[in-house]
Amino acid sequence: GTKARANDTNIVRYDAFGDGPKFVCGLDALSSRKNHEESCLVYSIGSRNDVSYEQAVHKFLGCETHTFDPTIKHFVGGKYANWHPWGLGVDGVKAKAYNFRWKGKSFETIIKELNHQNRTIDMLKIDCEGCEYETMSPLFAAIASRKIRV
Repeated sequence: GTKARANDTNIVRYDAFGDGPKFVCGLDALSSRKNHEESCLVYSIGSRNDVSYEQAVHKFLGCETHTFDPTIKHFVGGKYANWHPWGLGVDGVKAKAYNFRWKGKSFETIIKELNHQNRTIDMLKIDCEGCEYETMSPLFAAIASRKIRV
């Protein structure tokens, strides 16, 4: 794979600035896969209906994108991504934010429910107001054991 370095000239930020768009490294390797049978797969955890990240992924890569956010009632980015009102967390553990409540789902559960077990998540964006703290260790363990490919 491509390794990102602090002085990597392949790190590019597309389109707008602000909190929505993100810096992406290795985009050249991902875009070279664009014409293969299976499209690239992107998970976007948290959006608060700021879909500028999803728009940029759609515009530049055309990846199959899934956005997960239980804190919105109507997703405005349906043209760019598949929305799931699920919150990343520990399976079945109650969580809340912005006056919304939900039961968490782990990465493993999400991947299983979407039938993505044999797919690689090519880009993973996480901005979920704290869910990162309880979910990253299990995610890294699942990646290390090859249960999940990112």
